[in-house]
Amino acid sequence: MKRTYANAQATGIVGADPVIVNTPTATVATLSIGVGVSYVDPGVGRTCEKVEWHHLIAAGSMAEQVRLTVRKGCRIKVEGVLRSEIEYESLTRRPLLRTRLQIG
Repeated sequence: MKRTYANAQATGIVGADPVIVNTPTATVATLSIGVGVSYVDPGVGRTCEKVEWHHLIAAGSMAEQVRLTVRKGCRIKVEGVLRSEIEYESLTRRPLLRTRLQIG
């Protein structure tokens, strides 16, 4: 069976400077981009706009590229693989499914 991946592309504005973490095995960069979305509100019939935030993670040489070139307010276009993981809320310990775009 051929292996498939959930590839995605996103173009948006970087919301804050990337967070760079150096581990013994690799350098990892995390950042978020805001993507503007417009839709028609069925109740009112007018066009509405909102911003959806997408979380990105980069490792290795891609993390170094992010560290050198990406800053808050930059417009970037990325392509990568969707990764989902379960995290838990700090107070209620309720499980939450988080999806991130792994670039590079």
